[in-house]
Amino acid sequence: MVGAAAKCLGLPAEGRSIATQDDALLVVQLLRWWSEVGAEEAAQTISAANFDIEMASADDPPPAKLPTFGEAVATLVKNGLLNEALSHNI
Repeated sequence: MVGAAAKCLGLPAEGRSIATQDDALLVVQLLRWWSEVGAEEAAQTISAANFDIEMASADDPPPAKLPTFGEAVATLVKNGLLNEALSHNI
């Protein structure tokens, strides 16, 4: 029950660290990268009502940017370089 309460309050679970200022700086850099590569446009493209998933390809420039960004964030979290809880807010 303690773990569930901590999670609801946004506190770190046992064995996990809280986000640091370095985590925050990395998030700012990731958001800057998101903007620079046009990932917002990609997100809008795949969210559009006329986007056809059946016709889409991993090679399509806008949609291909999203997995790359997600994989980069996941790699940072997996290797302990970015706080996992903070990564859920990106």
